[in-house]
Amino acid sequence: MSRPSARLLVWAVAGVAVGVFLELLTVLLAAAGPEGPGWSLQGNGALIVPLGLAPAALAAGWTALVLQAHSRSWTATALAVGALGLLWVVLDIAAISLVRRELAIIVAGLAIYAIWLIPVVAPLVAWLTTHRRRAHKAGWHAAAGVVYLLTLVGSFAVSTRLLPPG
Repeated sequence: MSRPSARLLVWAVAGVAVGVFLELLTVLLAAAGPEGPGWSLQGNGALIVPLGLAPAALAAGWTALVLQAHSRSWTATALAVGALGLLWVVLDIAAISLVRRELAIIVAGLAIYAIWLIPVVAPLVAWLTTHRRRAHKAGWHAAAGVVYLLTLVGSFAVSTRLLPPG
């Protein structure tokens, strides 16, 4: 698939698929998510999906696009970035469940900023490791990144209207 328009279509479909998946996971957690003493992923706790897992999905996709643009193998790295984001969310939940309420608020607040930095840091690191190689059709890859973001957010928003959590 070397045509740039086909690449945009692939990333649009990926964005829609990820957005719908994240919404379905949010609905599932809101209805029957796990809970423990002092914490719960039910109800508003399900917001961990759009606020925690969506940035991980964006980081994985954008990192893949940076590596693709520089003709690098991208699959394993993008999956590792997504897994790192997921691991950070899980560690955040574990930390919240293990500390007192006052400290949990601080831990959650600090962790969410780190989670939100992943979509910026991971593609930047990918670029820094590959920037000496000339980017191939970098404009189309950048456009694909925007398409991925917009379709992910848009499909999540539309899915939320069609199947609201809770």
